[in-house]
Amino acid sequence: IDGRLQSEKNAVALEVALADVSAARDAKTRFIAAASHDLGQPLHAAGLFFEQVMGAQTKRQRETAAQGVRKAFAAADQLLSHMLNHLSLRADAVSPQKSKIRTGALLKRLAKRYAPAAKAQGKELRYVFSTKLVETDANLLERALGNYLNNAITHSNGKNILLGLRTDGPDFIRFIVADDGAGVNAADAGHIFDDYFRGTESIAGAKGGFGLGLASVKRIAGLLGGEAGLAPRNGRGAMFYLRLPRAGNCA
Repeated sequence: IDGRLQSEKNAVALEVALADVSAARDAKTRFIAAASHDLGQPLHAAGLFFEQVMGAQTKRQRETAAQGVRKAFAAADQLLSHMLNHLSLRADAVSPQKSKIRTGALLKRLAKRYAPAAKAQGKELRYVFSTKLVETDANLLERALGNYLNNAITHSNGKNILLGLRTDGPDFIRFIVADDGAGVNAADAGHIFDDYFRGTESIAGAKGGFGLGLASVKRIAGLLGGEAGLAPRNGRGAMFYLRLPRAGNCA
């Protein structure tokens, strides 16, 4: 009887493992298709703009087309950067260099960097100053919060984005990026941090992207001894958080 029970348990475990392998294979297949499509778009656009540059009759037409070429290559560069960063994290090729970071200066720097992109999308990005310290890798933290901000700017469909932090018990703080947009589809909420997951809207082709940003945030959070997640929120919008060990208050 014991042998039969163990055999049945092994069979169930094998089915689960095979389902996981199949899901991972399907996700990678979708990723390859998305990468081919999304990288092809800005490169194709760059080619069209270049043709306009060559055929421009006036200086203004030439400058406008040249700006289009620059924007197209910048979009392709951003997609490749996301891919390379994600692959580095998956290969455990990143080692955190932790130090005490002043969160106020970090939040201000991020808000200043991403405010123009938010404004271009018709959104206002605000931040709440803080005097707290966090023990972490500044570059990885900025990359993670930058992914959150880029996600809110690109996908939230709201008008306002808030960057800030709050105390989470005596030993942790939570960085938050909140918006007043449409929120996260209930069917997507449980998978939004999975590798290559693009969400129902992205799958429909509305916004594009590789589905790597939030998966990278999750890995960065693990490297920094914390966790990433989507907080429950009443009303409209979404609130993403990054929970990290704190290091006291600034003098």
